[in-house]
Amino acid sequence: MKTILVFVFISSLAILSKQQDSTDGETKIPLYIGGLLSFSGGWDASGLVPGIDYALEQINAREDLLSEYDLRIVWNDTQCSPGLSSRVFFDQIYREPQKIMILGGACSVGSEAIAGTAHYWNLISVSPTSSSPGLSNRVTYPLFYRTRPAEQSFNPARVAIMKKFGWTRVATIHENYELFSLTVDDMVSRLKEANITLITSESFVDNPKNQVESLKKHDAKIIVALMYTDQAQKVFCEAYKLNMTGDGYVWMIDGWYQNKWWELDLGQVDCTQEELTAAVGGSYYIGIRSQSLSSTNDMTVGNVTPSEYDEYVKDQLANNPNYSHLTFNADHPYGYDTAWAIALALNASVNTFKATTFPDGRVRRLEDFTYDDKEMTMVFLESLAQVFFLGMTGPVKFEKGDRVGISIIHQLREDLLDHQIGDFNPLNMQDPLQWTSDLVFPGGQVPLDHTPEVEITIVIRQETVGAAIFISMCTLACLGILLAIGFLVFNIKFREQRYVKLSSPNLNNLIITGGMIVYTGIFFSGVDTQSISYNSKTVCCQLNVWALSVGFVLSFGSMFSKTWRVYQIAAFKSPKRKVITDQLLFKMVAVLLLIDVVILIAWQVVDPMKIAVRQLHTRDDPATPNQLISPYIELCESDYIIYWLLALYIYKGILLIFGAFLAWETRKVAIAALNDSKFIGISVYNVIILCTIGVTVSFLIGDDPKALYLFISGIIIFCNTVTLLVIFIPKILSVWKHPEGKSISSMMTSRRQNKPSSARNESVPIHNLTEENDILKAKVSELNQELEEKRQESCCEMGCLSLRLACFTSAKDHDHNNDNDNNNERNKNTDSNI
Repeated sequence: MKTILVFVFISSLAILSKQQDSTDGETKIPLYIGGLLSFSGGWDASGLVPGIDYALEQINAREDLLSEYDLRIVWNDTQCSPGLSSRVFFDQIYREPQKIMILGGACSVGSEAIAGTAHYWNLISVSPTSSSPGLSNRVTYPLFYRTRPAEQSFNPARVAIMKKFGWTRVATIHENYELFSLTVDDMVSRLKEANITLITSESFVDNPKNQVESLKKHDAKIIVALMYTDQAQKVFCEAYKLNMTGDGYVWMIDGWYQNKWWELDLGQVDCTQEELTAAVGGSYYIGIRSQSLSSTNDMTVGNVTPSEYDEYVKDQLANNPNYSHLTFNADHPYGYDTAWAIALALNASVNTFKATTFPDGRVRRLEDFTYDDKEMTMVFLESLAQVFFLGMTGPVKFEKGDRVGISIIHQLREDLLDHQIGDFNPLNMQDPLQWTSDLVFPGGQVPLDHTPEVEITIVIRQETVGAAIFISMCTLACLGILLAIGFLVFNIKFREQRYVKLSSPNLNNLIITGGMIVYTGIFFSGVDTQSISYNSKTVCCQLNVWALSVGFVLSFGSMFSKTWRVYQIAAFKSPKRKVITDQLLFKMVAVLLLIDVVILIAWQVVDPMKIAVRQLHTRDDPATPNQLISPYIELCESDYIIYWLLALYIYKGILLIFGAFLAWETRKVAIAALNDSKFIGISVYNVIILCTIGVTVSFLIGDDPKALYLFISGIIIFCNTVTLLVIFIPKILSVWKHPEGKSISSMMTSRRQNKPSSARNESVPIHNLTEENDILKAKVSELNQELEEKRQESCCEMGCLSLRLACFTSAKDHDHNNDNDNNNERNKNTDSNI
């Protein structure tokens, strides 16, 4: 709706302009200015129109100023958009009437789009309110002028204040926009000229937390903060958390924020409204802005005082129906002064044209200007550079296109109101900094630009695991060892029980032994040189590696060798019976252990472990003022430790993969007592997952010995305990349920009897026969193992057992062949053999 009203307003201005053409055209020659302001969009500059119209009215009424001409303006709305600004600019130059200059744009982004193109048509653009430092680039914007001072023009005032109070160390923090970045770049050069040290310059995009912490770290006391209002709230919020907004700190910010800007809801701020008010209110910040309306009562170029002009504009906006849809803008005096600057420059050019003969031999007049006439543009440009008058914003003077204006200095006081305390006038060569009130500082004292020097004591401290954590983990390890001893006692006591015997109790003893060795690694990894000697600590480093590596091989090597026997006997389909004794399995574990020992001995001989010291970041001692702690930690390292660990990891990884393969292949073996594949799978899964997490996390917390020891020890205890529990708890439950034991034949017969009658009456499926065949092979293996044990006792008894075994095997093979002829008869023979 507002956009439609603005369009109607602009159209009415055009109609009024045409009516004025027909009325005054007989006496004066009209000169047209292209008016490009934002009547909507990101920033509403429509409130500048009454002041500009008032200035043109005064200019056209003067007999001594452009007496032959009638200065008029043609409006377009840029909506504070660079794209639309370019579009309406082209609309101005390609539509009649001919424009002699451009008044606009209002926003910096719009002015950049207009001024970056206008010079190709030899058009000078004069902006009333654009302040971006980028517009000062005379290469990119050679025909651009502005009546509002650029953002970097406040830097001389800031530097003057610093010199006034003897501050030689300052810091800056700014939002990452060109408006602020270029301002900081200008400040850096000015600080260098003033022999003031810039200790740090921080920039951010959205979250200033880290940058404010950096200011604290650099001991910044005098801080220049340049940003938009929403980010200013976040900066002061973070400063409040770090206690950087009260006594001892000075904040200098932009002075063009809205009144009580910290109370506006502008986005997510990690502070309550009360905290934000306390942060800003306690800072007593110093704000610097340009002077928009002169505070003096001097008569201006239009024979009107600033106060009279201000009342006139407010009255027009309130009572003139032509301005009823415009919005008041405090920068309206800049629009007034811009119109006067253009008029005075054109008026000065009239006399220059009369006295100048151009290369084509003819004399120019203002109405002769075209977009191709570069000579006339140069005259206009020179005239603007010489303009000097007293306007509504104070003395108006340009320097390389930028306004040389007065900066107003104000300060937030305890009443949370801005109080003007002085101004900075660059045109006052004697003393540009003038004070109208004293600065008030939090605490009543002028802050220093640094923290007063005090004697700092540095205490070197070793970061250790700590007695409480070490004892806690060792206690858990001892409980794990006691648990393992309990399983060992059970395994020895019930080694003749059928369920336990089928699971190879001798190898179970190796699994338990490996688990106990792994537990001992907890004791070796937690000691330090505060409790034992350096040499003893080195030995503990080596023993820790040995305990973890050897214990792992004994436990998982034994489990995998057992599974390998199941795989060879039951899962590997072969008519030839395999005899695999415990001695062969012990040899397999011994080979695996030998590989481990070779790697560890080579490591210890070629690249022995030693104690390395790593220095950590120095920090404040919270318990003692003016004292710093320089912590360090001790690590077990060797020159090529990564390669040795990689060798062990690869070897152990291959072993885990092999074990997982065997567990998968034997997963369907029917005898639970014989087959630990499911439990091995659980153990392998736990080890792989937790070890992967442990290696990753250890790199992240390597500088914290307490967290590292807790985390690694917890993983070791958990993995080891779970492995022992899943292997031995089922055996304990089986012995508890069947204290007298249960033969393979009875288990198989029971399983057959549990089948439905319909299933028994049908032909036996092939996979069921294969399963029974696997069970028979397992029994043959068991009998063969008993035969080997009895052989040493009695040759006679050995012969009998061999004969029985041969008869059993022959009967089993005979039944197996009959199965191919008749399924029912085979089932009967198999049952009788079992």
